[in-house]
Amino acid sequence: MYKIPYAAGYPDPLPRIKTAVYRDLPDLMGCIAAKFNRLIPVLMGAMKGSIFPPLDMAVTGTLPEIFWDSQHAGPAFAIAMGIDHSRLEQALELFIQVANTHGPIPGAIGIRFIKASSATLAFSRFPLTCMLEMDGISWTPNGNMISLQDFESRLFEAFRSAGIAFTLHWGKNTAWHLPGLINYMYGDRDDRWMDYRSALLGRQYCDLFSNDFLTRCGLASFRANAPASLVANLLSEL
Repeated sequence: MYKIPYAAGYPDPLPRIKTAVYRDLPDLMGCIAAKFNRLIPVLMGAMKGSIFPPLDMAVTGTLPEIFWDSQHAGPAFAIAMGIDHSRLEQALELFIQVANTHGPIPGAIGIRFIKASSATLAFSRFPLTCMLEMDGISWTPNGNMISLQDFESRLFEAFRSAGIAFTLHWGKNTAWHLPGLINYMYGDRDDRWMDYRSALLGRQYCDLFSNDFLTRCGLASFRANAPASLVANLLSEL
């Protein structure tokens, strides 16, 4: 998806978009995957010729037009990994391999590229970060389907075993409980972040602004020896 200057008179995109999106499709896919997982490849193949648009089809429209039917209100999941763009091919193949081996997973994979951020624990920490993501419908694990948390764990362990550096989106589903996950993604940056947090807030406010998520990620620790000068140095850089 690319942003271009507005120009009046572009073809109405809604007629084509409406033939490719159905409100009940995500829920239907989730139900089929839970009960008849072997039918998923057959169903996906059938949709390629009818619902899915051609790969080279260009559609121009405003955001409300392109996303005219993003009203799904049911349970959903989203996984997003940030990788260096130079590792995209290997990462995508590995992602698909894990999904096929331990699936089916009722989700769709997407790819986009984002600029780097200088934030200490930025998701987009690579010079050109490729965002490799999967969005789909939440499911109840059973004998036919792995749980979402187990799938995430297997996925991230596969990337670590392959030596592919990655980050994980802070606001999406992630197996944050995996030992050493934050250190693998950021090296010593997590220690630096906790030092700055401790110097800025002090013990009382570090405790006040801690929660289960920070504790699960291993980022809630107060660093009593964090030098107070860190805050002054940080402010001088603004």
